Formats: sequence, C-alpha cells, structure tokens
Amino acid sequence: MIRSSGARGPLGVAVLLGVLSLGACSPVSPTGPASPTASGATASGPIAPGVLGRDWGGAALVEQPPGDPLATTPPYEGPGSLGHPGHYQGGMASVRDVAQGGPGFVAVGYILEAMGPRATSWASPDGRTWTLDADFPGGEASVAWSVATDGPVAVAVGSVNGAPAAWHSADGLRWERSPAPSGGPEHGELRAVVATEAGFVAAGSDEGDLLAPRAVLWTSVDGRTWERVPDGPGFRGARVEGLAARGGAVVAGGTAYEGADPIAAASWRSVDGGAWQRAAADPDLDGGRMHAVAAGAAGFLAVGTDLAGHRAMVWSSEDGLDWTAAPDATSLDNYGLQIEMRDVVRLEDRDIAVGHLVFGTQYPTGLVWQSTDGVTWERAPNAPVLEQVKFAGIIGGPDWAIAVGDWGGPDAVVPTILVSPWPP
Repeated sequence: MIRSSGARGPLGVAVLLGVLSLGACSPVSPTGPASPTASGATASGPIAPGVLGRDWGGAALVEQPPGDPLATTPPYEGPGSLGHPGHYQGGMASVRDVAQGGPGFVAVGYILEAMGPRATSWASPDGRTWTLDADFPGGEASVAWSVATDGPVAVAVGSVNGAPAAWHSADGLRWERSPAPSGGPEHGELRAVVATEAGFVAAGSDEGDLLAPRAVLWTSVDGRTWERVPDGPGFRGARVEGLAARGGAVVAGGTAYEGADPIAAASWRSVDGGAWQRAAADPDLDGGRMHAVAAGAAGFLAVGTDLAGHRAMVWSSEDGLDWTAAPDATSLDNYGLQIEMRDVVRLEDRDIAVGHLVFGTQYPTGLVWQSTDGVTWERAPNAPVLEQVKFAGIIGGPDWAIAVGDWGGPDAVVPTILVSPWPP
C-alpha cells in the first residue's frame, strides 16, 4: 500500500521477541524462539537463518501508552495480568500502517482511551525499537489509518470526530495537523495515502449519507496543503481503502455499494491524481472487497476478501482497471469461517500478503501468504508468534519485511510489530 525505498531494513540485527503475557478465558500465549546473540548463536549453538516471509519475530520494543486509570485494579502486578483479560494492565493501542522513511521507519494507528480512540504514531531508527509519540495531535475520537513517506517527510491520514483528517511531519517525529481542503467532506474518513512523483494522494469516503457512500480523493504537492478532487459520477456508491503508485499512474482500490450493502470490489486509475477513471463492472470483481493495492514491476496487485469474509481474495492487473481474480484455493479458505487478506507488498522475487483468520468465533490468528506469480498463493505454517495477531499492514525490501497490527483480541488490543526473517 505504501511506497518503500527498498533500502535494507532491520535485518542482520538481534531482535528480542517482546512477549506480553495476557490472560483470557481460553488464553493463547505467544512465544518465540530463543533470542540470538549478536553473532547469531545461543548458548546451545548457532541458529539457522530464518526464511523471509515464513519466519517472524517480535520487535524488541513497541512502546505502549500508560494503562487506563479507569480500569479495574488487577489482582497481579507487572506489565500484564495473569488473571481475567479485563485485568490487563497495559495501555491498549493498535498499529494500522507502517512506512520506511522519516528517522528510519514510521508507523501510525490509535490508542484506546476511556472515551474512545486517539490517533498516534510510533517512530524507529531501525525497525527494532519503536517509540510512541505522546504529543501526536490527534485529539479525541481520532484514528490514523495510513502513512506514506517521501524521504524524511511523512504524511498520515484518518479521521477526527467523524471527519477526514491528515497530518504532516517533516521528519516523522514531530507532527502537525493539516488543514482540510474546501469541500471537505464534513463526514467521512481517509483510509489510504501514497507518495507519488507529483506529491501525495489520499483517499477514503464521504459518509454524509450512510445509505449512499461516495469515494473521496485528496491531492497535495507537499503533504501539508490539500485539495479535494472534484466529485463525479465515478465516485458514487463506493469507499476507497487502498492506494498504489507506479510510474506516473496512481490506482485506488475499494468496494462498491448498493445502498448500504457491499456488492463488488472497485478500482480507479489516474495519471495526474486529479482526473480518475473507474474500472468497468467485471465478473472478476463481483462479490469481493479490496482492502489494499500494491505496485510492482509487472503492474498492480490487490488483496481483500469476499463479501461474507469467508474467503481471502487476490486480483492482478497491468493497468489498474482490468483485473483478474486469482482462483480459489485451500490456502485462501477457512472452512466457512472468517479469513481475509489486509495488505500486500511486492518485492523483487515474490509477493507477501498478511491478514488473519478467526478460530471459532473469537480468537484471531495472523496469516502470511507468499506468491511468485501473484496467482498461486502459499500460506506460511502456523507459529506461536502469530497466535491472536491481527495484521493491518506490511512493507518490505529485497530481504526483509515488517508487518504491523495488534495482538490479544478480543480481550485486549496490544500494539504489535513483527519482522522477518527470524532469526536475522
């Protein structure tokens, strides 16, 4: 979803798996392999190097907000409770997107407070240790859904009090809220942002009429001052969730609606960010929802789920308008239960997608898929580090990947960042 410079990421450095022990009525506690020393060995001997996209470990530190002062006093002391999940002591938060840039890496999401969510960001010099920005200017009832970078400049988008919002940072560390362009809209949100050759493009939806959502697109030369793309018939009955840029083209992906009901995946293409062409109705798009779009040397790739949320879906396209759905496969199904792909990154020799499935009716398990052709997808083996993880975004380079989301649902929401390969 987000453009990455492709520079070497946080690999080749020892990464300590941060584990939060969190009780539940039927708990699943994540564990990981022994942490390697700087030489790539433990006391018992050397560790075989991990495989990109298959082997994952937790970032050494993902700083969390303070615990909720209104929470029930827990029966145990420490960073997490071993009692009922409602007694969890840590501050809850979710990491929704990540980009390479700023001080090294930048991530955005939200903190869960007593009165609701509050947008926030994290920064890291190396992808291993992440610092929470306590001064992010989110405000009450705010969420940051997506982040994009252009060198040191970082741009985040989301919503504040039910209206689309954007934030700007010259270094990925100190943020300010950008003024909304004329034409708003007054109600809605921005779900995606991407850096392009001409600046930044953001996208989301106008929610002034819940029975008739409309796609919304903003453009900015510098990421600070925005203009709304004029509304048109092609934006009617749709919401945008993903953006990708390749050369001079920008492609948006989302979902088409009939009233309040989703009916098909939808996409748009622009060569200047201002004039957009919507893809024609296509049987390959019927019955799907696009959550994210990624660009690669051969074109574009989109991921999502079917309308019921019971089958992960993938589409490929050379131009962002004519899409072909990947055939159904065992790796994309979950026996009639919830499963979805949330994001995808295109690397030099493979595509890596992340998402989750739900075990029974409650507990999620993080999923990772790989493909060398964008059509046939292999799911990585289950691993303890993926239990109760819900992935939201992924970035990567030739030999590394970082995936973000949260852990602990449905009882708690703990900010989570995983890196691959593991061990480094």
